[in-house]
Amino acid sequence: MKRFVPVVLPLLLAACGAPASTPSTPTPDPAPQLPLRPASSPDFYVIGLSGKCLKDAADQWCWNLVPSSLTPLNTANNFNYLEQRQTLAAVVRAVEKNGWTARAMGYAASLNDRTNTSSGVLATHRGYLSLVSDLQTIVRRDMQGVRNPSRLIVVGHSHGTVWSHLLTALSPALPIEIQVDLDGVCAYWQTDNEGDFRQAGLGDLLDFERVCRTRSSALGGDASDLQNVVFGNVRYNLDVHSSDLALFDGTDNTRPDGSRAGIFSAAFPENHSDVTWPTSATMTWVLQGVTNLTRR
Repeated sequence: MKRFVPVVLPLLLAACGAPASTPSTPTPDPAPQLPLRPASSPDFYVIGLSGKCLKDAADQWCWNLVPSSLTPLNTANNFNYLEQRQTLAAVVRAVEKNGWTARAMGYAASLNDRTNTSSGVLATHRGYLSLVSDLQTIVRRDMQGVRNPSRLIVVGHSHGTVWSHLLTALSPALPIEIQVDLDGVCAYWQTDNEGDFRQAGLGDLLDFERVCRTRSSALGGDASDLQNVVFGNVRYNLDVHSSDLALFDGTDNTRPDGSRAGIFSAAFPENHSDVTWPTSATMTWVLQGVTNLTRR
């Protein structure tokens, strides 16, 4: 993705003591002011990346929990549950408390779009490639070459945090105002998704062995796992951990250099799934953090 470099042209002023008459060479016009973004575009986009489907909207276990070596399409049941649970809507309201406008956009934890009934109805849930396409439009229309660019808040849960950190790793010039990590884990992310990347001809896009050092274990995590690294294009990171007995993020996030500038980590006595609900203790802390970090 292209690097965003605002162009500022200096104003050319007439020399001191210039005669009042018309100069022999035309004086250049002042640099034109950058335009405003479209009025229909929000101040903030709240982008949500849900995780692996554990239970669907009917509280039934998703069949894609079967190890990927035994079933070919292990992301088939993944869906945009952060939008359905009103998690993203709660973040939108937290931003709006400061007088900003905000819009939620949710995606499933898969490279490609997924059509399934996990949400309770047959629906298509947009995946990572659709997110990249949507962001290209947002950047071109609402962020690049305007004097009031929209800003981005990215919310990921579980495997969705791997996808959100993959986005920031592969798009270093894409500015992220706040990255929210809800109990990020990468166990089985490689085996779930590597086949989709290779089938799409993107197998060489990243080193899958380095994405998740703890790919075969649901417990804890390692500091070098992708979802535990906050890249330089992220201004603030809210990093929350559950107290789940099996599936949890046990590692505080750091910057690539080991520092923790702009990173806020906290743990809560809730399970891996419950941290996403808007009324949970976890989300109460996150929402207050979002409001504080977006004050005018």
